[in-house]
Amino acid sequence: MKYGLLLPNIKGNEIFTIIENLNSITQDSIDSVWLRDIPVALNEDKDEGNWYDPIILATILNRHLKNPDIFIGTAVINTLYRRKESVLRSAINLQYLCNNKFILGIGNGEKEGIYNILDADWNDKYKYMRNYLEYFSKIKIDTVNRRLINQLENQSFFSIPSNVSLPLIYLATSNRKVITQYKNHIHGILTWMKSPKDLSSLQKSLSPYNIKISNVINIMFTHENKIYYKEINGLTYIVTNHSNIHSIVDSYDKVGINRLIFNVYKNDYNFLKKLKEQSYD
Repeated sequence: MKYGLLLPNIKGNEIFTIIENLNSITQDSIDSVWLRDIPVALNEDKDEGNWYDPIILATILNRHLKNPDIFIGTAVINTLYRRKESVLRSAINLQYLCNNKFILGIGNGEKEGIYNILDADWNDKYKYMRNYLEYFSKIKIDTVNRRLINQLENQSFFSIPSNVSLPLIYLATSNRKVITQYKNHIHGILTWMKSPKDLSSLQKSLSPYNIKISNVINIMFTHENKIYYKEINGLTYIVTNHSNIHSIVDSYDKVGINRLIFNVYKNDYNFLKKLKEQSYD
């Protein structure tokens, strides 16, 4: 199983402290780092927004991370209010800069209050993500005759090389109808705090399409030798100690999950050393 880190809300110069922490982690402990989108509205979205735009953050990380093999991904770009043309342009740039190791995670937003603020219809929430996917799939198919690519260049004053490499696309959804409809154009899906039991059924349904599942888990480490759940600032965390982390990981590994992405309370990354040690037992 692969491991990733969902970076915390980042403000000002905090990014350089986080980069130092990431560079201090053993090179092969993680395969990816993931960035949140900026908040749409502070009161509604304060739990998952960055001071920095994730596109800018990805560029900074790519420049300063010592490990060139780490994937940099967005978890996730909110398709509700971002133009698909500008997102694609930025994603292609990042795919080039990151040596084909950029993952574009997209989602439709799960907070109904955000839709109300933006005067959008909550019942149409999948429409926005579908618009992105339709556009990306056309661009992917069109890389030969370049008609749509030429149109994109004319609209955005952006030149796309003939050997254009589109980013890896991950969907933040467990909606099987949406996933199977676009199965030929996506590389994986992102889920949040799904149990191994829930993911087992989803994994079996996706196995014919070779679509990988990356599941985000919120985790908090204490000295207590037990595993339980706790609400912190509106988020549900799994609370445990470092010694128990392997049992949590094993429960997901057994159902075939490709990657666990850890959203770690107060950035306590010491558990990764424990995971690596156990991987060699």
